[in-house]
Amino acid sequence: METLIANNYILIIVIIGTTLIGCVSGILGTIITLRKEALVGNALAHASFPGVILSFMIMKNKNMELLLIGAGCFSAISLIIIKKIKKYSKIKYDSSLALILSGFFGLGQVLLSIVQNTGNPNQSGLENFIFGEVATILFSDIEIISIISIIVIFIIILLRKEIKLFIFDEEFFKSLGYSSKILDGLITILVIVVIMIGIRFIGVILMTSVLIAPSIAARQWSNSFYNNLILSGFFGGISGFLGTLVSLNNPDLSIGPIIVVISSLIAVTSIIFKKVK
Repeated sequence: METLIANNYILIIVIIGTTLIGCVSGILGTIITLRKEALVGNALAHASFPGVILSFMIMKNKNMELLLIGAGCFSAISLIIIKKIKKYSKIKYDSSLALILSGFFGLGQVLLSIVQNTGNPNQSGLENFIFGEVATILFSDIEIISIISIIVIFIIILLRKEIKLFIFDEEFFKSLGYSSKILDGLITILVIVVIMIGIRFIGVILMTSVLIAPSIAARQWSNSFYNNLILSGFFGGISGFLGTLVSLNNPDLSIGPIIVVISSLIAVTSIIFKKVK
């Protein structure tokens, strides 16, 4: 009986964690979509992969905090490179994003191959960061992810008026004495943080879809910025919730692809409904 209660408790915690990730990803996805920076999220997600592997190579263990810090550091480095290329090169913005995306992800695959060839038994499970996995996640990991998700959601709610003004009328935003660089930097940090906590469940390849699909669905139902935040958070949370249930009942299925399929179905259904209506 005690084992059954413990298993159910862990199941509930996992579902809460993935639901929160889906919710915060959808909310933040609305912001980056309206800012027309969806591809930046894609590049940052792929760039986080080598950070995970390099962190393991240095520390020789799979401590979640250290792996996520490595992922965040490489996402930040990739963003700096993207901005430098945009500033000092004639290369188009989308080209630089594609370059960073493929280059960093390729580096991650090379580092993963090196780690796997060392024969270190602790490296088992690192490949799960590509498509996401629930089975190897610990209770302490869920606690960290849930706390960070709640903090990010709270920050967005707290600054929702400033973010709205920054997105739709940046000049007026500046005239009120606000710093666009500070808010832009804060939003970027939030994106990196959400990618850090999301890749463990969703995977680096599919993380962008979880950020963008709920916001696309929300846009079909309302033109209000605040309604979009609420709806995208709801759609993202539902996708995380249902995706986790399906994955836990079908261990052979990775959780990331399932969540992406569900969120994409919600987006496509919303688009069709909007068109028919």
